[in-house]
Amino acid sequence: MKIRHATEQDLTRMMKIYAHAREQMAKTGNPNQWGPTNWPPEEVLRRDMEEGRSYVCENDAGTVIGTFCYLYGKDIDATYRNITDGAWMDDSPYGVVHRLAGDGSEKGIGIFCIKWAFDQCGHMRVDTHGDNKLMQHLLKKLGFVHCGTIHVEEDDYPRLAFEKTKLLRLTDELVESETGKAFEEFRRIGKQYWRGILDDAMARREMTSGFYRIFMKLFLDHHLELRLNKDSYPVFKKEYESHQKGICFRMQNHMPWLFDTDGDYEASERDQIYFFDLMTRLHASADYFEPLPEETAVPNEVSIHQYSAAGVYGIHFDVADDGGLLEEARPIGKTFRLKSSKGLEAVLTIREDRRQQDRSGMDFDEQVLSTEKGLVISMAEFLAEGYIDGYTARERTADPRILIRLEDRGTKVFWLACWSDPKDQEAFLNYPLWQDYFIWQKEKDRRLNEILSSLLEEIKEQTK
Repeated sequence: MKIRHATEQDLTRMMKIYAHAREQMAKTGNPNQWGPTNWPPEEVLRRDMEEGRSYVCENDAGTVIGTFCYLYGKDIDATYRNITDGAWMDDSPYGVVHRLAGDGSEKGIGIFCIKWAFDQCGHMRVDTHGDNKLMQHLLKKLGFVHCGTIHVEEDDYPRLAFEKTKLLRLTDELVESETGKAFEEFRRIGKQYWRGILDDAMARREMTSGFYRIFMKLFLDHHLELRLNKDSYPVFKKEYESHQKGICFRMQNHMPWLFDTDGDYEASERDQIYFFDLMTRLHASADYFEPLPEETAVPNEVSIHQYSAAGVYGIHFDVADDGGLLEEARPIGKTFRLKSSKGLEAVLTIREDRRQQDRSGMDFDEQVLSTEKGLVISMAEFLAEGYIDGYTARERTADPRILIRLEDRGTKVFWLACWSDPKDQEAFLNYPLWQDYFIWQKEKDRRLNEILSSLLEEIKEQTK
């Protein structure tokens, strides 16, 4: 289904849908909402079209199966100014859906239309007749709260008033304060860089940390998350271009890209504007946020601990075949070939079976493997030696120990933690499966360097 503006050509179809709706209302115990006044009249629908607030819902075949009026603004609906038996929850600008009706040909027409309207604004008020039990059930199902009673102009029947609002996570003061802190830090880095205290690599590393702190951590700390994919990224990019030109950024084919993580729904429009404002302030282009192509293989590797040229790494190894390891009662001294869902192979000879052992006497290296980054590898079932395709060299010179912990017995996702030296790192960086990812990451790093260079230029101009 999709939503579009209604046109003159839709009028006849819309009138038929409203006739069907009045008939269904009468059959379900609600004859008084639209029936006595034959609501809505054609002149009201024409006025809605002229004012750009009349919409229709089409099915996948392009047939109009639903219709409604949607408007948005501050105090946009005069009938909502006076509410009795309660109060509104939020005084910010809101959206309203009136005259919602479907032809009954498909399930979920009303839900689809209301969800679409809510996604446009993040704050909605709706009213319905006391006898319209179906609509009341629908609104409560969608998270609307009954706030009181209002009265409408078309008849003398009171209406039950409902409201739903998204949380506004950010404020002007918060964004201004955090941005100010970030630029104060950038100025400090810039001064040290131009005086030779920081070299190019150190300056960019510190600038990158500041960029992520303001741009990513600020949003995550306030329960907001950017989620882009091949469908939403083009919309995100065009909406940002519109925002930069000072025009309404929300496209007609808008798709969510910023989410409130508490409710896992689209973030408020105001928070989306804050995101765009920060992009502009930090010289960030939309290209920087281009998502990784979905078919690209990603190396699920995490650095746990670093010792000069060597380090300890944790690897998510999604096992398609464990080679019989979990079923083997006496695995010590035996070699198992674990195959991942990506076609990688880990060839591991088991040295210790720790499933029934007391691990309190682990040595330092094992403690490092167990505690860094909260991976708790101390709960590993096995200690092994061997190699892991895509991550280590086959002929290894590093510490051969590999700890194996089963993360999820149902899907056989393993954590493999091992030492890695330059020879292993060379094998990892040259592994064919990861090359598309490395190319994407290199381009992302290049775009970030452009952003940081632009920020440094701005700061340099300000300090002249």
